[in-house]
Amino acid sequence: MDPGAASPSEQIVVCAEIATHTKGMHAAMSTSTLLTPVGPTNAALRVECVGSVADAADCATWNALSGENPFRSWQWLDCWSRHYAVAGVEPMVLVVRDAQDRLIGVAPCCATRSRIWGRTIRFLGSGEVCSDYLGLLSRPEDAPSVAEAIGTWLTSNGDTWDRIELDGVAADDAAIARLVAGFQMRRHHVAMRSMPSAWAVELPERWDDYLPRLSQVRRDRVRQLTRRWLDSGRCVPRLAQSWSDVERAWPMLCELHQRRRKSLGEAGCFASPQFTAFHYEVVDRMYQAGRLRLHWVEFEGQAIAGEYALTGGDTIYVYQCGFDPDHSKMKPGWLNTIASMRLAIEQGYRRYDLLRGDEPYKQSWRAETRALLEVRVMGKSVAARLRHRLLRAAAGAGAWINQRRECSRLAAGFAPRVASDAAKLD
Repeated sequence: MDPGAASPSEQIVVCAEIATHTKGMHAAMSTSTLLTPVGPTNAALRVECVGSVADAADCATWNALSGENPFRSWQWLDCWSRHYAVAGVEPMVLVVRDAQDRLIGVAPCCATRSRIWGRTIRFLGSGEVCSDYLGLLSRPEDAPSVAEAIGTWLTSNGDTWDRIELDGVAADDAAIARLVAGFQMRRHHVAMRSMPSAWAVELPERWDDYLPRLSQVRRDRVRQLTRRWLDSGRCVPRLAQSWSDVERAWPMLCELHQRRRKSLGEAGCFASPQFTAFHYEVVDRMYQAGRLRLHWVEFEGQAIAGEYALTGGDTIYVYQCGFDPDHSKMKPGWLNTIASMRLAIEQGYRRYDLLRGDEPYKQSWRAETRALLEVRVMGKSVAARLRHRLLRAAAGAGAWINQRRECSRLAAGFAPRVASDAAKLD
């Protein structure tokens, strides 16, 4: 049996990526395809490949499809394209329109080429930026049709790419599962493995209802730190409210992050000029969109800890933190988390997302995990198959989990829910 084939229950469970196309790949490649997708749709959908986020849609239209996740937003992905779509990286965005020419879905991707791996398709936002929960953009009721249309288009143009590669895909993303199921049914080889999980704290309505979740030792320590430093006024929490606050806080937070990482013998994220320039522009755009949250704690007028976060709906996404190692005895990181979470609860937020990474401190704050996967979809051309064999040899035995075994493991909880959701949408 072909390794890309799988049973229906297995096909529904895999999470992978969406792909994209490149301008000027092959003259024979069509950049617009009219098709009738297999799945819940009553009209023909048109899939078109465009060269940028701005060409796909304006900010308001894009964000209406991207939902509340800031890492799928127009601001984040357009900035990423401006700073990371440099030589060798080409933004290729697939847009899906219905029979009335209305935009109903987007697959925000880019393409790279290497002599070894050929042409690889990834989501915009990949790489050192570590954008979490990337995926297809659409309204929930259109998600099955959009996923089917994009998958069909990619398979139809399969001679123009060698593999699709994505990381940070949520294992419970039903739209991505449906996209990958389509790849499997069309006999593409799909492989995946687990990544470090994302972690989030579900916030109650009152701080006093949150504290009992902590261990006795941690709860006592939190209360002690709160009384000694925060309630006494010796440490003062701050939240950027104006652009002048942002201009003051941003370099300060970058410095705190760098000082902490350097104390651990690491370079720190902001050692990368590209990373720094990207976030400098993102901060501006997210502030204008009302989705920027810069929080810090001051001691004697000096910032000793802080966090750079984004917001979406009832969730705060904590992207970057830092503290001054010279004040480590005061537990500045704890103080900032306590103050930030207390304020988040007061403001009505219900989720405090610490994003990817299995650092022990996240569990100690009673964050719960959300599984993330790394997925690869292999092209079916002769060159792609040869490259796939090279990949498997280079990775070594067991480096990549066989897709069928992994699907069987995940199917118990994932497949029935996806199938149920799809049935409702049908």
